[in-house]
Amino acid sequence: PWVRAGHTNARMWEFYRNNQAALKAAQDASGLRGGGQTSDRYRQMVLSSYLTTSSFQSLGVSLAIAGLVFFAATLNWWLASLSFAFLLVVIAMVFAEMAFLGWKINMVEAIDITICGGLAVDFVLHMTHSFNHHSGLNVDRARSAMRDMGVSIAAGVVTTFCACFVLFFTQMTVFNLFGSFIAMVVCSGFVVTMTGLVAALAVLGPSNEEGQVQIELPTKLQQFLGRQHMGGQRRRRDLQVARNARMGPLGEGDLEL
Repeated sequence: PWVRAGHTNARMWEFYRNNQAALKAAQDASGLRGGGQTSDRYRQMVLSSYLTTSSFQSLGVSLAIAGLVFFAATLNWWLASLSFAFLLVVIAMVFAEMAFLGWKINMVEAIDITICGGLAVDFVLHMTHSFNHHSGLNVDRARSAMRDMGVSIAAGVVTTFCACFVLFFTQMTVFNLFGSFIAMVVCSGFVVTMTGLVAALAVLGPSNEEGQVQIELPTKLQQFLGRQHMGGQRRRRDLQVARNARMGPLGEGDLEL
């Protein structure tokens, strides 16, 4: 078909230029001037241009929101900046994969670009939040974050990829491209988070209270957050006690988690 499903019609502009050349040839042959040419296919040209512009504008808005979420979740400008940089790495990797596969921006691809920031932020934010909840040197905090959150992130990748895998075999281009895009995002996010981000946190991440921003919150909100923090500590302590009870007392040379 003249319009290939799932891909923007790159031949549209060639079609326009050919029509312009044919119009000029007709004018030169007839001596007439002031003619024009049009086609219903030009609406696809306008739609493609609009989708390209609006998708990247929406991505910019989502990235701005993601930056605010990073800062709100950590209250640490150093950690938020480092995490935001690796969010951009994930998105850049996804775009590189789209270009490598020959994708062009059409309706489905524009939607994918719009939601890319929201999908890519997931694993990066989880690892950053876990890092922020530990204290000590940056290496120790990165190791603890990897121990606490690594399994959860890996499980999230497996379940999401399995959900996308069935879409690879659909006959409808919309579902096929959408499943492929989500798989690219989660796999890229997993690789960048578990390798690049963790390594950067261990080397460049803040230690102890470095980069922490002190914000005075209302008293009731402080009490609520304090109760949530104490509840989390209590649950972790109970979990450790239950784990030790199942495994028995530690012997000499055993490593306590």
